[in-house]
This record gives sequence, structure tokens and C-alpha cells, in this order.
Amino acid sequence: MNPGGEGSTSPPACRFAFCAHLVLGAGQTGRAVIRQHVKDLDLDRPLHPDHGAMKDLLESGELLDAMERAIGTLALDAELIEVGASAR
Repeated sequence: MNPGGEGSTSPPACRFAFCAHLVLGAGQTGRAVIRQHVKDLDLDRPLHPDHGAMKDLLESGELLDAMERAIGTLALDAELIEVGASAR
């Protein structure tokens, strides 16, 4: 068994037997979309471009669309949407 390795369903950070039972879920869909726009932070670098890319990704609705395809429609509270819009 290769926890977290190639072809594994264990989280990538899980390389130990005590967490090998964990199974990746729909969050991997979101991670895949994010990684199309923001690469892993493997080296120290300025994060401003990553923040901008994430802001653009969220505003585009691409991440939400991918997650809804994976898990179904997400209900939104209209009051929260109004608060978020007024904060921009």
C-alpha cells in the first residue's frame, strides 16, 4: 500500500499508515480547479499574484461551478449575498 502516493485515494499530505484510511472527496475537485490558476507553494515567493488569481477565480464563478458539478447545487442565503456585494 502506498498512502498518499501515485494513484492513492489518501490525501497527498498523508504519507503515514495512521491516516491511510482517509479518502479524498469532492474537495479534490476544488483543489484541481485552484491549481489550474495558483501553483502549490513549494518555494517562498510573493503571494500577491496568488491572492489576485484566487480573487479572480472566485469572482468568475468557475470554482463554484466545478464544486456544484461535483456535489450538487449549493444554496445561498440572499442576505449574505447582499452583504458581500456591499463590501466590494
